[in-house]
Amino acid sequence: DFLDTVVSALKEYLLKNEFEMVSRYVRFLSDLINVKLVSSASVLSLYETFLQTTNETNVPQVRSDFFVSCILSSLPYS
Repeated sequence: DFLDTVVSALKEYLLKNEFEMVSRYVRFLSDLINVKLVSSASVLSLYETFLQTTNETNVPQVRSDFFVSCILSSLPYS
């Protein structure tokens, strides 16, 4: 239930364009690997989803840069 709530909140913040909160939630999910609440494979899947935005056409560079920086800032936590 806890993880469902966290993922729902992450999706909600993405829809609201609240990118600072998105970044915090991704770091939090990355940190949950350390307590074995989240598998590293699932976080890697999230990272891959975020990286797919870099291959999209007709999107602002800022959007792609945000998702890459979000991943890079969360890596040390995992």
